[in-house]
Amino acid sequence: MSAIRNLIHEIHRRSIWQVLGIYLVAGWVVLQVVEVLTESAGLPDWTPGFAVVLLLIGLPICLATAVVQEGLPGGERGEGADARRGGDVAPEGDLGSVDAGPTAASVATSIPSRSPLDSGSATQDGSARTGVHRLLTWRNAILGGVLAFALLGVTVFGYFVMWSTGVGPVGSLVAQGVLDERDPVVLADFANTTGQDGLGDVVTEALRVDLVESPVLALVTPSQVGEVLGLMGREPDAELTAELAREIAVREGYKAVIQGEIASAGSAYVISASVVAAESGDVLKAFRETARSDDDVVDAIDQLSQNIREGTGESLRSIRAGEPLERATTASLSALQKLTAAERAEERGDYPAALALLEEAVALDPAFAMAHRKIAVLLFNQGSDGPRSREATLAAYENRDRLTERERYLTEAYYHSRITGDVDAEILAYRNALRVAPDESAALNNLALTLFDREEFEESAELLERAVGGPGESSVAYWNRVRVYLFERDTAGARAAHEEYEQRFPGHTYLGWSRSLLELQVGDSASVHAAVAAQTGDEEAVPFIRSIGWRLAAAFDVSLGRLDEARSHLQEGARFQGAVGLGSQAIQTTLSEAALVTDHLGDTTAAAALVQDALERWSFEDLTPAQRPWAAVIRALAASGGVAEAEDLFERWESELPPDGRPPDFEWDRREASAWIELGRGRVDQAIAAFEALQRDLHCERCYRGQLADLYARSEDLGRAAELWEGMFEEVDDLNTYPRDRALALSRLGPLYERLGDADRAVARYTEYASAWAEADAGLQPRVEEARARAAALTGGTP
Repeated sequence: MSAIRNLIHEIHRRSIWQVLGIYLVAGWVVLQVVEVLTESAGLPDWTPGFAVVLLLIGLPICLATAVVQEGLPGGERGEGADARRGGDVAPEGDLGSVDAGPTAASVATSIPSRSPLDSGSATQDGSARTGVHRLLTWRNAILGGVLAFALLGVTVFGYFVMWSTGVGPVGSLVAQGVLDERDPVVLADFANTTGQDGLGDVVTEALRVDLVESPVLALVTPSQVGEVLGLMGREPDAELTAELAREIAVREGYKAVIQGEIASAGSAYVISASVVAAESGDVLKAFRETARSDDDVVDAIDQLSQNIREGTGESLRSIRAGEPLERATTASLSALQKLTAAERAEERGDYPAALALLEEAVALDPAFAMAHRKIAVLLFNQGSDGPRSREATLAAYENRDRLTERERYLTEAYYHSRITGDVDAEILAYRNALRVAPDESAALNNLALTLFDREEFEESAELLERAVGGPGESSVAYWNRVRVYLFERDTAGARAAHEEYEQRFPGHTYLGWSRSLLELQVGDSASVHAAVAAQTGDEEAVPFIRSIGWRLAAAFDVSLGRLDEARSHLQEGARFQGAVGLGSQAIQTTLSEAALVTDHLGDTTAAAALVQDALERWSFEDLTPAQRPWAAVIRALAASGGVAEAEDLFERWESELPPDGRPPDFEWDRREASAWIELGRGRVDQAIAAFEALQRDLHCERCYRGQLADLYARSEDLGRAAELWEGMFEEVDDLNTYPRDRALALSRLGPLYERLGDADRAVARYTEYASAWAEADAGLQPRVEEARARAAALTGGTP
């Protein structure tokens, strides 16, 4: 109480201007505290406004109290002030009287002083104060302020009680029991009555970006919607009207639909949304926001999203932990429209159109991180992982503060995957993305692939199953699931997965590749070549995907000993790649032909000629340093006897490719190229050590098995050589080359087991080799006959 007395005593000493200044400063401090608490503690958005109203109400009260208590500036002091002075003022005319009796002043002096807290102190003439003086005291003013902010606290507390218990109009849907956390909810396409094409799509997709961050809502993905539409006999990309969304929700047992509309109101826009019960069609919650102009649309969507998330049951603290949508996307409505249209084009498999739209988006907003990231991903997915892809990856990473938390982690992971090569950092970023959004499709798919490369197969398979069996499903996850089954040589599982993929995403850009890989593992010559012909002849497919088909056909032909046909396929593929501007891939395809000649024919002279032909025909020197396949060329030169040229190229590589233009696997490629140079020099022990170190550091036991197997055989470590060749025969290292690798392993294993004195295994592998190559090229038939003869000799029979 003494502190309050001291405070009031100090206020009594201040003028009205001082009181005003103090009040404004104190009010500003109070508002800052309220703002901080609103953000950090998750108080309702109206809390700061409520505080402003209370401060505005309190301002005239404080000023009136100052006037009553202290008087106006430059005028007489208020009566209350004179009353406090009491015996300091004598009435005029009484100064000369000696026997006139006690003066008013002396009487006042004789009255005991009353506390300033006492609102009933006497006036100068001893009369009681008026009602105004009793009311407008500093004690009452301070007490009123305390009570006002207590009212604010009680109101906020009451709001949270009602929100968390589901009472009244502010009660959340989760608290009311209408929804459970992570219940699937269908987001319908927003109706657009503005007359601007695509604006409804923009609102829908921007809202999806924000709502997918919610730990309470689980939006049904567009691919899931497309699957249901297919089962309903409709086009998978049909417009998802509110009525159709409800029909899907009822069919699938989802409880609610989010639907809405954007409409014009003069130069402004009104965006409304509602959460609707799927079965009854009743509106469970309704929301509306107004954007005064195009520049305010993203802000309005952001506020609408926050209201939906709060209304369904997510805490404001959780909502505000993420970035505002405008920072997470773009302030440019036009750029956002381009991104939305690009994503629709990507869904159709029209990558060129999608990339063109994305380039337009980043031209409108150079800091549009989401668009930059999408450019990088699309370029990589169609085999164009060059300077533009790197530039887009860096731009997205540099502007990652403009992404939502989920998107920021995805961008960091992609940055480490494509720029730094830091696999541990990439894995951590993807795990963080899944912590924020457990059903994030890109994180599920990409983390699965990264773990698979590290041979952590169990968790990889688990992630892919999540990516195809729930809200986090994606088309590429279905594609990679097929590949995982093929890696495990589970052909039945691979076929079932492919059929499911084809049913879910008919016409997807990777389907032809998937079919060819499947036939490559389980089909006969006719089915393989039919699948490859379909893949290479699909003019709607991305050129990079088409070109892979010729390499698959070549790998299959090698497995049958048809090297001439295999070489013809590779040459056709290289011509196609060169014609469509894939010069780097054309060089590598011709180098594959050189490797085939070296591995199966042992003709290093012919192989060297092919390497030189690749460098000249496909203009290695005309490619930018970042586009040149340095490692592949150095390997081919070293393997075909051109080690001196390989060494020169190795030196040029580092000097011509500046640090800021190097791919993420630059150091790994350099180490591999160095190992091949050691091998070309005849330094077997050094080459073995280099390849073994690469295996260890990459956490990949399957990597470089063929190279190490040959090296172990050359160093007379025949047991380890046989073990590695057996691994290549039984397990898949590379789906695109597996039949070729299996044929090479068979050609090596018979002689190895014979040298080891293991006749039974030698006979088995000689027999398998002779059977696989029974219809091999005429020039290879002497090798087939030799294998039969060795098997017969080891069994004591005749070939």
